[in-house]
Amino acid sequence: MKSMFWKLFLSFLLTIFFGGGLSILTIITFGYLSPNTRQDEQIVAMDQKLSEVIIAAGTSADQVYRFGGEEEYLKYVDAVQRGTGIQIILVTSDNLKINGKRVSQEQENIVKASRHTQQPVLHKKPGLLTVGRDLSFSKSEGTVMIGTKKFGPPHKPLAKPDPPPLFVEQGLKPSLFLAGQIIKTVVMLLIIAGVCYFLARSLSLPLKKLQQTTRRIARGDYSARVGSKLGPTGSEINDLGREFDIMAERTEKAIHAQNRLLRDISHELRSPLARLNVALELARSHCQKGGDKALSQIDREANRLNDLIGQLIILTRLESGGQLQVAEPVNLTELLAEVACDVNFETSIDDRFVQIVNSVPVVVRGSRELLRRALENIIRNGARFTAPNTCVDISLTLQDKMVLITVIDNGPGVPERDLPHLFEPFYRVAESRERGSGGVGIGLTISRQAILAHSGKIILKNRRDSSGIQADILLPFDNSD
Repeated sequence: MKSMFWKLFLSFLLTIFFGGGLSILTIITFGYLSPNTRQDEQIVAMDQKLSEVIIAAGTSADQVYRFGGEEEYLKYVDAVQRGTGIQIILVTSDNLKINGKRVSQEQENIVKASRHTQQPVLHKKPGLLTVGRDLSFSKSEGTVMIGTKKFGPPHKPLAKPDPPPLFVEQGLKPSLFLAGQIIKTVVMLLIIAGVCYFLARSLSLPLKKLQQTTRRIARGDYSARVGSKLGPTGSEINDLGREFDIMAERTEKAIHAQNRLLRDISHELRSPLARLNVALELARSHCQKGGDKALSQIDREANRLNDLIGQLIILTRLESGGQLQVAEPVNLTELLAEVACDVNFETSIDDRFVQIVNSVPVVVRGSRELLRRALENIIRNGARFTAPNTCVDISLTLQDKMVLITVIDNGPGVPERDLPHLFEPFYRVAESRERGSGGVGIGLTISRQAILAHSGKIILKNRRDSSGIQADILLPFDNSD
């Protein structure tokens, strides 16, 4: 599953289902526990409210005692007890009641706890709630009120509620899959899938469009643009598309400027070279016998420069991509044998040979001239650098629905750091920059561009078992003929 759309779709879908399942489990759990929990919360709340009432009654009793005396105090607490059932006791600093009697041990403990914490102290027994409070906040230093409230006979605890039914008795089928719930379930699943589909598509569609535009640019269509429909205005996706278009536009201008410069220079140099060749022939016809050697050197340099200009023009056309007509069937087996024969004829004088060690009948579609030039440059380059009295081995095989052409020489090899740069125009390894190595420095560049135009690739690597370079050329295999 490599598609980003399906990854996003399944991620959203699983997230919703997981979240929904967790929510259902939480609801069921709290539905089972909530009756007991609510009962406990209600009891605590009732005790809290009742303690506040008791404290308020005790504070009022203290005020009545301070301003009305003991008689009014006794009347007040008696009225409170008759009306609410709350019994109020005021305890002085010497742990005595207002009437001079000592408090019980339990009440004394409540008094000590109230003075220590400065907070209400609640003591609860079955059918009885006792509250103690230090009244220092009401300017009654050392006075503690104790209020008690009696209840009726304790209620029996509520029976533990049964868990909500997850299954019905008829066949123990989940309630979700009852006849009346199937349609609702299907509709819910379709809605969830639709939402996930919309979210995944909204995220993956702009990326797919960006990928298509990038692929067009990689194939040589530098005018390809994402446009303004990549996403909503102001969104990050739309900003990415705009920046991508700016980059593509600048790249197109730079490539066109480079191609135009190479094309103009090449054409401008052709005219003076033609005149130089005419002047050279005139000079050769009028010069004396001793000057023929210098004129021959001039002729060689002029031919070298003419070859360079011709290859620059070819390279410019290949990189522009507009002049290629890659459509005709090409018998690659015959073409490779022809190229190997021509190169072998040229290099056999220097005791360097080219041989085809393996070959199978193969037909590819493309430009015969471009494929010939690509193979010729690779094979000639290997024959130029292979050691004397050695051979350049060539093989033509099929591998994974691709045509594999392997060219192996027995030369000195190339440092690993220089291998990635051999396809760059005019790049030469430091040890090969002398004039005697031959070539103009763009043969491999032309070979790579020609192979790329046929949707293939070239891989250069040093041989592991001995010196020399191995060039692997991969081309699509046409099996329609």
